[in-house]
Amino acid sequence: MSRAMLARRVITLGVAALVLSGCTSLTDPDGQQVLSSPTTNNAGAPGFTDPSLLRVPGLSWASGEGLPEYQIHRVTLDQAREAVRDRDYTEVSTTEKLVTTGTLLIPFGLDETGTLAGFTGQQSDHPIDAVLFSGATGVGRYTDGKLARFTEHGKNFLPPETAIGLGSVGPEGTVWSEPDEDWQSGRWRILWVPHGQSEVRVLASSADVQDPTQQPPTYYGASTPVFSNGRVFWHASFHAEDSALIVPKLLSVAFDEPGHVRIEDAEGFDPVPVGSEILYVGTQRPAPGSEPAALGAPVPAQIAVLDASGTARSLVELSPEAPPANQIMNLGAQQGIVSFTYLGDFYIANTLTGKVIALPMPSGTGVANVVHCDQRVSFRFSDGGHAAASARYVYDVASESLLVVQDPNFTGGAQCAGDLISWSVAKQLDGHSRQWDVMTRWKR
Repeated sequence: MSRAMLARRVITLGVAALVLSGCTSLTDPDGQQVLSSPTTNNAGAPGFTDPSLLRVPGLSWASGEGLPEYQIHRVTLDQAREAVRDRDYTEVSTTEKLVTTGTLLIPFGLDETGTLAGFTGQQSDHPIDAVLFSGATGVGRYTDGKLARFTEHGKNFLPPETAIGLGSVGPEGTVWSEPDEDWQSGRWRILWVPHGQSEVRVLASSADVQDPTQQPPTYYGASTPVFSNGRVFWHASFHAEDSALIVPKLLSVAFDEPGHVRIEDAEGFDPVPVGSEILYVGTQRPAPGSEPAALGAPVPAQIAVLDASGTARSLVELSPEAPPANQIMNLGAQQGIVSFTYLGDFYIANTLTGKVIALPMPSGTGVANVVHCDQRVSFRFSDGGHAAASARYVYDVASESLLVVQDPNFTGGAQCAGDLISWSVAKQLDGHSRQWDVMTRWKR
């Protein structure tokens, strides 16, 4: 993402309309309709409505010289075309052979060569798609039909019966977060295996930045560590020094300086690498007596950009007109394409052109398992009950097309890199539920 495309100042879009999840029309406070239902494009494209008609309360975008004017278009899920195997995508490989040995791989990353990295365990009769996989026996990489483990029980840094957090894969290698053996203690460490190597290195731990006499909070959950500019970025929960709030801090450490952790933002979380920059969710202190204040946490209210010099600026943020108790969440990004949720909609924004689509999330659901690769964004919706999701959507920014793949065997998990998308399935084999991943290659 070009730095010229990011914020020098922030301008507020129209605030008259109220966006409701699942609605196909928006109204002004006086009841006058401002957005009609969009028309369906028979070719499978979303069929954008007039962008000037969709006005979102309280959502403010970067503006300034050389920056695009952001225009939001309504797209609905019923405009998605069913993806056709061997026309839209082809199946290239699976990890099904691991089932014969009783081995389970839960991927947390994929590279453009088709190598999956993730944590390993034993197959069970219950599909597993958890943020914290409590039965982990190791971490490894699956390529060319073979699983190579970096860590195993009792070896390296993996204690028995641990839970493993999230991770990512890049040219720099594989990195992941790992809670302490007693994961409820709030302690953690960041582990890294350089590309082409198998030796596990500890880059950082909670003891490097947190008071050892206090139990660290776990409010913000597991962080996904990511690579950028010779460093690894992640977030951790802290007790605020000036209040009773629990706050997230955006942290980083250099490959060649393990243990020397730098605080990049005193109240930021969910880092995502985009070129030489890091996007993350910034927060603001809640108003006294508000619901967020009662929960004891700041409000996710901004997508910020951290450049290589350590300077942060805003890409999109909430303005004072934002309805109470609404937040910017679920950040994802790659190559100038940014996604997030706000006010019942899932947004996919092209920060190079300023074109944004807003997808209403089905009632009672939230977006889940969002993955970015090049100009594609793949996602599903979840009711929060960990039920299997039979539909996975793929939005192609370049062609402005929304496709859907439906399979009752989906568990929800997915990874994405280049033109590859992998997803996890669970099926009954010999009377037992078994789980593996399917790798697909998508066509333009």
